[in-house]
Amino acid sequence: MSFFQRIQAAVKSFGIAFAGVAGRERPLTRFGTVGSNVPWERLAGEFWDCAASYACYRAIALNYTQARPCLQRRMDGGWESIDRHPVVELLEKPYLPYMDGSTLAWAYLGSLLACGNAYIGIESNASGLPVRLRWLPHDLITPHREPGSDQLIDYYVYRPDGTTQVRIAVEDMIHLRIGVDLNDARYGVSGWRSLVRQQYTLHQALNFNANVLRNAGVPFALACPSSDQVTMDVQGFVEMAKSKLSGDKVGEWMACDIPVTLTFPDVTPENMALDTMQDRPESDISAVFGVPPQVAGLHVGRLSRTYANVREARESFWEETIIPLLNLVYSQMGMRLLPRYGLDLDTYRIAPDISTIRPLQPDRDALHARVREDYRAGLISLAEALIETGRVPQPGDENIYSGGVRGMPAQSGGGRPRDDGRTPSRDAESSGMEEPVPGTRVAATRISVKQVRDLYGYGRNGDSDILREHGAGE
Repeated sequence: MSFFQRIQAAVKSFGIAFAGVAGRERPLTRFGTVGSNVPWERLAGEFWDCAASYACYRAIALNYTQARPCLQRRMDGGWESIDRHPVVELLEKPYLPYMDGSTLAWAYLGSLLACGNAYIGIESNASGLPVRLRWLPHDLITPHREPGSDQLIDYYVYRPDGTTQVRIAVEDMIHLRIGVDLNDARYGVSGWRSLVRQQYTLHQALNFNANVLRNAGVPFALACPSSDQVTMDVQGFVEMAKSKLSGDKVGEWMACDIPVTLTFPDVTPENMALDTMQDRPESDISAVFGVPPQVAGLHVGRLSRTYANVREARESFWEETIIPLLNLVYSQMGMRLLPRYGLDLDTYRIAPDISTIRPLQPDRDALHARVREDYRAGLISLAEALIETGRVPQPGDENIYSGGVRGMPAQSGGGRPRDDGRTPSRDAESSGMEEPVPGTRVAATRISVKQVRDLYGYGRNGDSDILREHGAGE
């Protein structure tokens, strides 16, 4: 009987549905922060209760799931991807028809961001091969160590209904962790724990704005009789004003039969700087989650939002947050899953396929410009130039090199080549090289960096298609 079947049997004995969420217990929950006794974590709620935190989570999950998992084998020249393998199929279809790979990723990423730990149970067949992966709520799992054991974790305890305890072997659990909790090495660390005050600040700022709007745009007012001879029902006046000036009746006429003086304290959203008060909390949230505010669409992102900045921010987001997170998760998954398939961890690994991720692709204009320059300089053959630009070379193209050593007269600050393109920038005899005829098939030769610098130039049709000029059309 698999451990999932044992869980189901234990839960059914209590008449409770499988994977119930009642009575959850948070591992290592710490209310409050340094220098304060206020239970900020309880007041802040979950990270998905805050729009800024959820926006960062959404950005991470949406980008993370674009990179599909693949199995790679170590070769002499690096890592080679294996097209299909059962471990990849398992990660892409972990628990059909209820959960696919992307949905599983959203689940364990939420756990990682919330508490720094995520748990995925492994269900195996009779042969010991994994057949299903199930996400288990992080606040229903507790790692345990036997007294006197030299192991970090000996087993896990799963509480599907909050009280029933089911023991799960270490080999049946994928325990994803971000870092190590220095107070208890069995757990990872959640950076979100440090953001509870920032999240509470955002909640209160939004509540204040919303309540001001409910109160006809006035924060609050002080009503006093305009004469000592006048008496008023204070509570009755307040209730009447609230019924006329707040909620769905905002803007209605109000009249009273006694002279009243209204005083409006100088407390307004503008004076409280609520429009900028949210900038610092949002900046802290985006920094801890590792999501540029422009990418998450946060309000503070307006301070640096331009097209170029957003493009650079997306590339930086992938390089500094998504790729390290992918490597961390797939490394820990590989440690638990690959040995089950008889694969050596020194030879095989699970890695993300980022070959089609748009922010990581080279700029096409810059790529073509670089290839043209290398071809003109004689550094690469026509075949190499075609391959670099995504084209298929023809037989013999590997022996076609440009006459790119033909150059232009030396000029300070550069400049465009002469139209005829015939005058070498240096005496050919001093370089020991002859000026080749455009488009001729020549043997591959090596030229020095100095020769490239001395003789580098453009063809006679400087802005024309250099590949065609030098034999691409043959």
